[in-house]
This record gives sequence, structure tokens and C-alpha cells, in this order.
Amino acid sequence: VNLVAGVHNEMLMVGLLAAGTVLVLDRKHASGFAVVAVGMAVKATAGLALPFLVWVWMAHRREDALARGEDPPKPFPLFCRTAGAGVAIVLAVFAGPSLVPNLGIGWIGALSGSGLIINWLSLPTALAHIITLCFSWLFHFRLVAVLPYTRALCGLVLAAIVAKLWWRSRHSAVEATKSIALALIAVVILSPAALTWYYAWPLALGAAQRWSPRWLALTVGLSLGLMLLFRPSGVTGMYSPVDVTAAVLLGTLAGVSLLHPDPLRLRARANKLAHHPAET
Repeated sequence: VNLVAGVHNEMLMVGLLAAGTVLVLDRKHASGFAVVAVGMAVKATAGLALPFLVWVWMAHRREDALARGEDPPKPFPLFCRTAGAGVAIVLAVFAGPSLVPNLGIGWIGALSGSGLIINWLSLPTALAHIITLCFSWLFHFRLVAVLPYTRALCGLVLAAIVAKLWWRSRHSAVEATKSIALALIAVVILSPAALTWYYAWPLALGAAQRWSPRWLALTVGLSLGLMLLFRPSGVTGMYSPVDVTAAVLLGTLAGVSLLHPDPLRLRARANKLAHHPAET
């Protein structure tokens, strides 16, 4: 429900982000940036992809110049022209959903409200929990006092990771697309707050990459486990030992089943009962 309805609309943003990325890769650059801008209007996270898509557009412009028998443009002027065009498109499209309905952009300030979410799915909160549990008896630490420091530290690490991913992907459209998925993973893990459906952000673009069986099994296990941490009623089970245990066990079973079909040998037992019913 939280993927397509309510206040979260994760899949709407992810779908627009994936569609816009495909359009840019297909050399429909203006349309791609416009679609990603609409996704950004749904959820600001989509905007993370835009700097990476600038590299894709630049790579295509260099290829086009070489195809015409011309020297490729110099990097800095090419970056300024491409980034400027991207910013103009995004601003023009983004202004529509915000200003045409006369809603304004006051919602931008509300983005900080996500900081009110406190659970161990984000690394800063998990670290604050661990520090509090380990040292509160000695230093009288409280979670609310430790949390701003762990969030600030993880924020710096996140900025460094995204910057490194962006810079290293400047020469390849394929690498830029892969880096978008990796950047989204980093945002989910290191951002101040996370909910289980946030982990769906990188899946659409990540699905286009080549996966080893072990990484695919890990993703399947984590996906199922995270899904089970929220009950159908919307109540979280992240601090319930029963829910967490069930999520870990069933997630592990799902991941192992991908590598080793029927690890509990249920199918073999069913076949045995079908062939020898009298023995039961």
C-alpha cells in the first residue's frame, strides 16, 4: 500500500525516475529530464539522479560530435551547456506541479519532518541505539542527545560517497546509470530516517544491472524481511522480537531458496506422500 498510495507514493517516484532515465539513455534528453522532474515533484529523492544524467547527456554529445567528424567539445564548456539546459528543463517542469495549482513551494520546508522518524533501519539511528545501549550506564547518554551527532557524521559520509560516485561516472553512460542505483542505496542507508519501502528506490535501476546469484539472493532475502517488518495494518514490528525473528528467518529462507531450491525438502516430502500414501 505504501508503494502506490497514501502519502508515500514510492513506486510513482521510482517509475518516473526509471522512465526518465531510459529516455535520457535513448537520447531523448529533454523528455527524460522533464519526466525525472515530475518524479521529483512526487518525491524529492528523484532529483538525486539529475547530476548523473548530465554525464549521460554529455557523453551522447561527445559521441555525436565524433560521428559528424568533429572534435569533441571541451569538457568544461560542454558541462556548463548541458547542466544549464538540464536545470532550465527541471525548473520549467517542476514549477508546474508546485505553482500552477497555487500550492506554492512551502512543502520544501516540510521535508525536514522526516527527521522525526526514529527507527533502526537507517544507519545513523542504529549507531545511536548502539552507543546509547553500550555507554548510557557510564555517561548517561540518551538517544535524542546522541542522534544529531550520528546523523551529522553519516550525512558527511553520504555526501562524500555520492560525490565520489558522481565524479567517477563522468566518462560512461553505463557507469552513470549504475551509480544512480548505488547512490540511492547510500541515501537509504545513511540518511537520517528510513522506512522499509525506501529500500525499493534502487531496485528499478538496479534491476538493469548484472547480478551475481549471491547478491540476488541477498536482495531477495532483505526485501522479504523488510516487507514483513510492517504489518498490513501499517503498524511497525521493528521493535517486536516476534516480528523481527520472523522477518529474519523467512528472509533467510527466501534467499537460500534462490540458491538451493526447496531447502526444507518440502517438495520431496510431498512427492513421497503422493507416491506412498499408505505409509502415512
